[in-house]
Amino acid sequence: MIELELKVNGCGFHLLELEDIRKLKDSGFKKVGYFSRKLIKAKQNEKIYFSKNCTISLFKSLQNQSDAQTIDKKVFGEFIFGPSGKSRDYLSGPWGTSIYTYFVESKLQKVSFQTIGNRIMAKKAIMEFEKRVLAIYGEPNDVQEDETRICTWIGGNSKVISELNESISNSYIHWAIEE
Repeated sequence: MIELELKVNGCGFHLLELEDIRKLKDSGFKKVGYFSRKLIKAKQNEKIYFSKNCTISLFKSLQNQSDAQTIDKKVFGEFIFGPSGKSRDYLSGPWGTSIYTYFVESKLQKVSFQTIGNRIMAKKAIMEFEKRVLAIYGEPNDVQEDETRICTWIGGNSKVISELNESISNSYIHWAIEE
């Protein structure tokens, strides 16, 4: 399984973990409503929660993996984007983050997050993310490059997809259980 050390506003999330309403609320999530469900084309059996302008961090505790000794320790350093990321190594300017969590039968099946509204931030975030995933999991299983650059890594029963659409200043990352 492809693992990410995902934290949203300081709360950790893992694929297949059980839905925890208190944890979701504590980390700034709200359940999406009818119109949002239609907009994102939600499946009927999915419970979806959304957080906007949140701080998203990845990778830090993956350094405890058994094969981590062969990987440059910088790969496992803090990788943060979101409001608190502005003062930590990132270019300033208007931009934001959002994240969706998808639960099926009370288990986390998919997470989608994005940087929006700033071409430089979108590219910087996705390139740094891809560099770290490459170091840990190797070359992507699939790369598509046209107007949007899409890289897909598949491991066991999960996958990670990174997307960069420079024309609309957004980057997206999807982490999900394979269907």
